[in-house]
Amino acid sequence: MNRVPALLRRLASVLVLGLAAWLLWRALRGVELAQVQTALASTPRSALGASVAATALSFACLATYERFATQWFAPGKIPRGVAWRTGLVAHALANTLGFHPVTAVALRLERYRAHGVEAAMLARIVAAIGGCVAAGVVAILVGAGAWWLWIWGQATLLVLLAGLACASLLLVESRLGATVANSQVLLPQAASIFVLGFVEMAAALLALWVLLPAGALPVGPAFVLLFVSAAVLGVASHAPGGLGVFEATILLALSYLPRESVLGSLLLFRVCYYLVPFALALVMLGIYEGMQRLRRRAAANDP
Repeated sequence: MNRVPALLRRLASVLVLGLAAWLLWRALRGVELAQVQTALASTPRSALGASVAATALSFACLATYERFATQWFAPGKIPRGVAWRTGLVAHALANTLGFHPVTAVALRLERYRAHGVEAAMLARIVAAIGGCVAAGVVAILVGAGAWWLWIWGQATLLVLLAGLACASLLLVESRLGATVANSQVLLPQAASIFVLGFVEMAAALLALWVLLPAGALPVGPAFVLLFVSAAVLGVASHAPGGLGVFEATILLALSYLPRESVLGSLLLFRVCYYLVPFALALVMLGIYEGMQRLRRRAAANDP
């Protein structure tokens, strides 16, 4: 019986992936590579620059989540720079590769263990970061007025609110157990999380929207709900970065636009929001590992 939930999750993942593959096949029938190349070449450089800038803002907010969580659950243990760098690299790796426990969590454990963070403390840090991400989704839905759109949107909002409530209870439990010197007012913290989450999600939305062809949905409730729906379905599929599922959802919703233009926009979004941060994360990892080796050699040669 303990295997039933895991089997159901796998079955749901297979169904979502299968449906996405079928939708992609239907949407891309007849699309030629030359048409996609033309759409890519016609994308304004200003749109690419705006997408890269929005991506940078989104990842800066994600790194701030990391700093908040380490301050809450490991006060005074993790330096600010370490938290920022770890947050940037962890999110970039997890967004592109998926398999969060193998990538982001393992990286955090390796980096934070040197600062006295144990597995139980790390679990709270990761849960808090997940709560911040959920708060961002709720904030953008409410801020855009998408919470009243359709039953699916309402159900998504309720699920996210429940997850955020659990994370908030975990935060309150930790804060009540902290010393008076380290305690802070929870309400301003919660407000700052929602504001930061709104900015993070808005930046991610804009990173895609500026690349879409003319005639796409305007920035508003409908586009917000489309983006969130595509992202949630991508997470449910367990595909790395929601690859295929995210694209199929957007292509289906924007079927009234030229398919090659939408596909070109989605490919550029993959490059700007996923591949560029991933490449930078690999460079940061390489530099970090190289510096660690030099330090170990210097320590070994030091009499």
